[in-house]
Amino acid sequence: MEMNLSTEDAAFRDEVRAFIAKKLPPEIKRNIEKGVKLAKEDFVRWQKILFEKGWIAPNWPKEHGGTGWTPMQRHIFDEELAAGSTPMLIPFG
Repeated sequence: MEMNLSTEDAAFRDEVRAFIAKKLPPEIKRNIEKGVKLAKEDFVRWQKILFEKGWIAPNWPKEHGGTGWTPMQRHIFDEELAAGSTPMLIPFG
């Protein structure tokens, strides 16, 4: 399905892509792409990176420590995480 993103959503997508490209440790990405089982430390490392950016709880409201993103932003974020070969987010850490 093709979606027509608003200018703001396209900019958000680009921001997420750039963040992943810059911050995802290459050895974690390589292991995911090779199908190697990640260690707990790999998940923790990625979650700390997301936490530092303020993106650790994308589905939570801002007043409870989440991002406050729109449903479209959450969808874009999920798509970019998958496309970027990142570790899956672990709910409740």
